[in-house]
Amino acid sequence: MRSVQRTTAFAVFLVLASAGAALSQEQKSACSDPPEAAGFTFWLNYKVGCIIAREVPQDTHVEAATASTGSTALIEKAKAPDVFSLALGLMGAGTKPGEDDRATSMTVSAYALRASINGDNPLNPVVYDKYRQWRHWSFTAGRAEGKDGTPNGRVFGAKWLVVDGRDVAANHEKLQDVSKALTTQGGATTAVLRKATAFIARALEPDKFAAAKTETEAARLEVEFAASELGLANFAKTVASLNEEQLAALDQLLTEDALRINLAQQEINKVIAAMRHAPQLAFSYQALVRSEDADDEHHFGVVFDVGFGSRWSAAVNGTFVKTDHKLVADTRVGKIGGEMQFDLRQIARLGDLVGGKRRDPMTVSIGGLGEWHSDDTPTIAKLQVKFTLPMPGIVAGLKVPVSVTLANRTELIKEKEVRGQIGFTVDLSKIQKSLGGLAGR
Repeated sequence: MRSVQRTTAFAVFLVLASAGAALSQEQKSACSDPPEAAGFTFWLNYKVGCIIAREVPQDTHVEAATASTGSTALIEKAKAPDVFSLALGLMGAGTKPGEDDRATSMTVSAYALRASINGDNPLNPVVYDKYRQWRHWSFTAGRAEGKDGTPNGRVFGAKWLVVDGRDVAANHEKLQDVSKALTTQGGATTAVLRKATAFIARALEPDKFAAAKTETEAARLEVEFAASELGLANFAKTVASLNEEQLAALDQLLTEDALRINLAQQEINKVIAAMRHAPQLAFSYQALVRSEDADDEHHFGVVFDVGFGSRWSAAVNGTFVKTDHKLVADTRVGKIGGEMQFDLRQIARLGDLVGGKRRDPMTVSIGGLGEWHSDDTPTIAKLQVKFTLPMPGIVAGLKVPVSVTLANRTELIKEKEVRGQIGFTVDLSKIQKSLGGLAGR
């Protein structure tokens, strides 16, 4: 009877997921209809802003499900990968003799399932924007190895990202700010080029420009000078011909526009950082199912993520666990945990995106978790320190998390339990981008 109830509950959950995703099937692309603005330049820059938003690296949960004791993650993240991820525990340190609790899991988004059925390219920007709600649902399946004589288990889960402040479609106002900044930057850059060309030409060939009778003729001379003297082969020699007074005058002439460019760059970087650190809220369900008469677990969780400052982010989890003991009365556990994460490298900059440095940064995180049991089991507290190393190049979606967890297992022994976990995780969408998956973009 319990098995039927579990199967029915999970089936209902999947039906709700499919229904919620289907509601957005006809939704327009977030970038297909930019807001009405002053002309083509604004429209084009708004499109550029959408591209920037899509390329901003996001912090996603790609490690094994937290319901598995062998997971390298103590705290769940709100967002799952856009397409597919694989997590595998490689090694556990500090385990007891005969105990092996490495965890393996695979996560796939409803968006990826839809793309595989319809034959769409999931990394096509039009498809990516149009079906964004499908990316709010993800499903996990995996394996959890038993310990202390407990048989191995299977992990099933689903997650619904209710609030995603980091999605392209959720940042219309911020994208308009990017558009304005790009317009300012473009105008200032054009002005710098025009002013510098005119100044250098007149400084080095004053007689020729003095003989020009009209502005049109002077403009023609500037174009000719730029083509002959400021080309790739000759510009260094030409610039070297300016004396110190002329260089100082050129600096003074360009200062105002240079500051405009810098302010526009700062505005764009500020918007990128705001998008990457926007709040996210998700609901999750994970089932740990074991064979025979071993315990089954049902984890119902709420996950909240938010970033602050330039490199800090935090995640908070609240979880209710119902354990089906099958042979005895069921028990319940309440869990509250949090994690602080520090990025070792600043990535929320336009220059990094242009330079192809979209891979996630190395991170160090410290997390804590408290467990309160409905039976006589004492309160359990855990502390985890984790270092995550992302890989570069064509394996930019590969991460290697290394974690050490300390726990006061007072219900078993009067001492501290120390465990280390090493694994790797793969985010397929990032690897596809590295391999040219966006060639049609």
